[in-house]
Amino acid sequence: MTHGDDRGLFLPPKVAPVQAVIVPILFGKNDDMVLDKCREALSTLEGLRVKLDDDPNQTAGWKFNQYEMLGVPVRIEIGPKDVQKEQAVLVPRDRSGKRFVKFESLKDEVGNLLDEVQAGMLKAARARVGDMTQQATTIQEFKQKLAAKPGYILVHWCGSQKCEDTLIDETKTTPRAMPRDEQHKTGKCIVCDKETDTVIYYARTY
Repeated sequence: MTHGDDRGLFLPPKVAPVQAVIVPILFGKNDDMVLDKCREALSTLEGLRVKLDDDPNQTAGWKFNQYEMLGVPVRIEIGPKDVQKEQAVLVPRDRSGKRFVKFESLKDEVGNLLDEVQAGMLKAARARVGDMTQQATTIQEFKQKLAAKPGYILVHWCGSQKCEDTLIDETKTTPRAMPRDEQHKTGKCIVCDKETDTVIYYARTY
């Protein structure tokens, strides 16, 4: 859900089952030439998770929408003019703009673009999580901050089940994560004020 948008899923390249899809642009003329080039591209991109969609029963436009909805990070378009120019058109799912690349450097360019998309998605996700994360030291502060801006609330917790149950009951939230690299931060339990170095994220399911 972190990586979805109004057009559907958007998968990070490192985990995407299909990292790039090759879509032939066919006009009923020189189609064999285009399809041969697409198959050559598929072979060139060996080592990456790439699919060639040469289904003749669907239009290129339908395929564009389909693979955007499925979250494929990069689309590779090849049409008659591209064959003539010895190029391919790369279209990243993040809508950062089309890239016209020479066929001879296709594998390097696709690999670089996948790395770029991965880095961009991670940066955006971290920024989004940071923007949605707040800290609270009292239950009243917790409630006020959550009401003003839904998201994650980071609190100190003494480890007591009773304190956890109290916080859950009063805020209607649930614990979500205990970040390992933050457990050394000393503070007071949000419920009982006991000194503790355990921190935990809480959030509400909407």
